[in-house]
Amino acid sequence: MKIKDGASIEKITPSMREGATTVAECYAAFGAECVVTSGDERETLHRGHPVEGGVLDPHYEGLALDFRLWNVPPGSRSSLVAQITRTLGNDYVTLWEIGVHTLRYYGAQEWRLTCAASGHKEHITGSLPEVCTGCEKTIQGATPHLHVQAGHVA
Repeated sequence: MKIKDGASIEKITPSMREGATTVAECYAAFGAECVVTSGDERETLHRGHPVEGGVLDPHYEGLALDFRLWNVPPGSRSSLVAQITRTLGNDYVTLWEIGVHTLRYYGAQEWRLTCAASGHKEHITGSLPEVCTGCEKTIQGATPHLHVQAGHVA
């Protein structure tokens, strides 16, 4: 696992360190390099909600990391995200973030798409759409990353 210049994992918790190791193993199984693009560094603005018992965005509490996804072939990304989600289990939240769109995997090729631009939420079964029906923008075109956090939002 590599850490992008400027990213920090100095303050990540033991549970997030364990989760990051699992993520790196999944990337390796897909033949892709695992790169942390954001961690607990204060210079990056994160606007997430605290996890249960927290007061800040989970990044700032050492409970979340972002991973590079653009280096994974587009046809393999959904399979990788699904594998990471299954392997980490229910103690972690895995979000595939693509521009203003967030995809969350629920198993058996079931996804929830959330569009921050329009507020649109959609349950998807099977293959992922090319275009968001809420904002009518392409989903697959923006630079993607994977957000993984230990714990759930309160």
